[in-house]
Amino acid sequence: MVPHQTARGLSLGNALTAGVNDPSAVYYNPAALSEIDGSNLLVSGIYVNVINSVQNSGREATNKHDDNFLASVFANYHIPGTDFTVGMGTYSPFGLATTYDRDFTRFAAERTELKTIFVTPALSWHPSKYLSVGGGVSFVHASGLFSRSLCLDVFFGGLACSIPSLAEGRVRVTDTANALTYNIGLLAKPTDTLKFGFSYRARTDIRFDSADVKLGGVVGPGRVRADVRPIPLPPVINVGAFWKINPNWGAEFVYEYTRWSEFKSFNATFSSGPLPGFSLPKNWKNISTLRLGSYYTLNKNWEIRGGLAVEETPIPNRDLNPSIPDADKLTLNAGIGYAWDRVSVDLGYMAVFYKTRSVTNGELEGLPATGIPYLGAPGRDKYKTFNNFVALSLTYHFPTGRPAPRVANEDTKTANDLRPEVVLSSPESVKNATVEESVPGAKHLVTTQLVSPEVEKSTPEKTVAPPVTNEQMRVDKAKRVWAVQVHAFSREINARDLAQELKQKGFDAYIAMASIKGQPWYRVRVGHLATRTDATELQKVLWTKGKYNEVFITDQ
Repeated sequence: MVPHQTARGLSLGNALTAGVNDPSAVYYNPAALSEIDGSNLLVSGIYVNVINSVQNSGREATNKHDDNFLASVFANYHIPGTDFTVGMGTYSPFGLATTYDRDFTRFAAERTELKTIFVTPALSWHPSKYLSVGGGVSFVHASGLFSRSLCLDVFFGGLACSIPSLAEGRVRVTDTANALTYNIGLLAKPTDTLKFGFSYRARTDIRFDSADVKLGGVVGPGRVRADVRPIPLPPVINVGAFWKINPNWGAEFVYEYTRWSEFKSFNATFSSGPLPGFSLPKNWKNISTLRLGSYYTLNKNWEIRGGLAVEETPIPNRDLNPSIPDADKLTLNAGIGYAWDRVSVDLGYMAVFYKTRSVTNGELEGLPATGIPYLGAPGRDKYKTFNNFVALSLTYHFPTGRPAPRVANEDTKTANDLRPEVVLSSPESVKNATVEESVPGAKHLVTTQLVSPEVEKSTPEKTVAPPVTNEQMRVDKAKRVWAVQVHAFSREINARDLAQELKQKGFDAYIAMASIKGQPWYRVRVGHLATRTDATELQKVLWTKGKYNEVFITDQ
């Protein structure tokens, strides 16, 4: 299984069930599509370096298929005027490739490959700021290749198989198949800093039911057809908890459960020829994986990440062979990300440390295939494996699209949650000035610096004035100016795009920036109105003519 589909996912140890914030939510948790800021296209490439060997009786066989490349593409788009977000992804969550010389391992494995491509459209529904649900349907294309030698020395009890081609046959099976599967997800946000995620990826049956079989050695040459018993790609359950520790630091813990016990055997029935087929027992077991990932945002451009995972192997000792030399493993992960206005670049690395396994099971002797032992690989077999993963991702943020979910309705948030606030109009019209705001329910007047984007970095610190009297608060309340808020963004450039879209439709749009628990939010608003009645009428216009269905009334 290849759970890492992006550089960010690789960096965080694949701990992304609750905290995923990019289009790869199509794979990790489709419910989280509603959490993504704007519409985006995410393209990733992953290099996998596999180093594994098998040792027996002082000899060593090394996997020749040590370089592998994977790619994934994800995109998301919010449907305007609705609570729905759609996503699309193509990725490869399952695969393997091992190739060995025709040496002492040939009766267990020569070449084994399984390649899969998932194409998944997904949909997320965001009925409230506390809950999102989602799901996707995947079209799966798979290709497989399996080859090995067979010891057929019925006269000398396997001794003749020590002499190549004297009493051995060869079989090579290839085929392609298509299948359908699905995944579903749930995301709950009880607070602004805590998220809980759940995802389920269903079983996929790969049916190589018309495989091409090439026979060689003492059973060939010849070609026949084979019906291969469906190979199950297992169902996977992920449960994650994400905690935003502070505005710059977040972490997630994920528990993953994979039902590999559904893979019991690898069987093929041949249509004709000297061999009826083969039956290789697997009897894999269910496994658990623990994942932990964390990131820290250094500034508006740079983010650093790290993670680790501990994963069991599903393969018991009695069935371990060179085709899939798996073991219990520890992964150490790290990565960085850099963001411009519309483009983000991410780089991730993972080192996978496998436990060395020593087994005595008859696999190298070829016993599971024919029952006749090859005498050239006696005793214990030792398996050593280490993997390197390097991933590079490029994300493009489209000029218009889905804003981030509304932070909160200001009519229900406390004044201290919503202040201080900076109102940004066009750069030409905003000059440096200070204003004092009296907020109903607040204990203090807050003095805030109004700035244009060009001088934002030089903004002075806010100051706190003495407590105000009730009379002062009544006077200030009479001077309230009303507006209608359309959306809130965590990225300023998306807020500017929406404000420009509203202006083109004739609305008096502007951006109000607020810092909520240290997190900057860019809120797109319309109007400077004297009464709430006027704001209500404007809200109706935005609902009916503008098709902005999440607008709400606020005061400045």
